[in-house]
Amino acid sequence: MGTAIQLAQELSGEHLQVTRRQQDDLPEHVKGQVYFKDASQSVNTGYYLNTPKKKHVAVEFICTTEGEDYWTTLHWSGTSNHWYTATEALIRRDSTLISWWKIEDPQHPQYTAPVDSPVEGLEYIDPLEEVISGGLHHIAMLQGPQSFNTQEPILPQIEAAVKSGLHIPLDIPPVAAAPITVATSGSNTLKYIPMSQPAQASVSQGRQMITVATSTNRGLKGTPPAPFDGDRKKSHAFLIAFAIYHFTNRKNEAMSNPATYVTTCLTFMQGDMIEPWKEEQIIKLQTCLAGGMDKTDEDHWTTFEQDFKDSFTNTNRKNEAFNELTALKQKESLDIFISEFK
Repeated sequence: MGTAIQLAQELSGEHLQVTRRQQDDLPEHVKGQVYFKDASQSVNTGYYLNTPKKKHVAVEFICTTEGEDYWTTLHWSGTSNHWYTATEALIRRDSTLISWWKIEDPQHPQYTAPVDSPVEGLEYIDPLEEVISGGLHHIAMLQGPQSFNTQEPILPQIEAAVKSGLHIPLDIPPVAAAPITVATSGSNTLKYIPMSQPAQASVSQGRQMITVATSTNRGLKGTPPAPFDGDRKKSHAFLIAFAIYHFTNRKNEAMSNPATYVTTCLTFMQGDMIEPWKEEQIIKLQTCLAGGMDKTDEDHWTTFEQDFKDSFTNTNRKNEAFNELTALKQKESLDIFISEFK
């Protein structure tokens, strides 16, 4: 797999010579809508991009002397017979026409190499993943480090099962996904049921059934906001609903710090329209935490909230309200009319 073309000098307003690559060696997720044209090893071989204003724009993926990777447009000089770039030719990373490295790519600035667990059979969990798991509190698993809730100790039934020789599996999927029954040696069975049913242990005709109750809401109170799918008309109501939900549960682990209630808010966003924006936000959160920003820093939420407003604010809200106001008529009681008018 290819990497960015390293510039020999610092990028500035002056034209800087760039040697274009002669083969298509970048992964698809980095290229976006960029395509490769093979012109038989000529100066026209390389990457191109079709923009709304111009077709077949020559581009290249470069790395500056500061170690920053960018897509840049290129300018051909017939005098020197070379391709050139400059600071103003850099393409914004948020452009929908191009893409960039994924966080799991070694070339990504925040890439962290996997670390093997020192204990055989246990999976290593990065601290960033543990912070994010605090937001995804409603997915219960018997694997990895538990999230920050310490109010629920290990159930006596599980402890009794371990002491009696039962094997407790660590590779089962989330409890919320499907009911699971794990068969073990002999006639012992470990069964999981929803929290709405009581936890119990019973013995019947020599067969031991151990029932474990699991919570999927970690004690969150109130009515959660309706899932937001990217509809601008619903963005304002969603923020208000989540603000109420957040304040109601401000002492819960899922809302214990700005980093976790950002991820909690993301769990209420669903749909194809919102998924790319969610991915962008979780990468931004990971980057901030990896850079040393504390999970309690309020900037996590204020930045997230502002990004949400910038992306999904209903710009036609005032006009819609005005039209509704002008069409408002008293149909029923005066109290209902005044309520609608407000």
